[in-house]
Amino acid sequence: MRPLGPNAGPSRTVRFALVGLIAVVGVFNVWRTPPQYNWDLLPYVALAKSYDIASMKELHRATYDVLSALPLNLAIAGRRSGQEQSDVDAL
Repeated sequence: MRPLGPNAGPSRTVRFALVGLIAVVGVFNVWRTPPQYNWDLLPYVALAKSYDIASMKELHRATYDVLSALPLNLAIAGRRSGQEQSDVDAL
């Protein structure tokens, strides 16, 4: 019999179910979205290229072209939508 009162915690079954649920959600999230290793390279590449390229539009394109060629690029390669392209053209 479980003790009753303010110090009584959840039963062992409830704890096991919660840990199992967290594990299942964690595994699903890792499986569904692979890690993106190069998200932090954008400002560094843009800063390095800003010394050679004066136009913001050309700097943006050059930065994304360089990063699109990386093998670990999961966030940028081939995912330029029409809205993003129109944002670039507005610069």
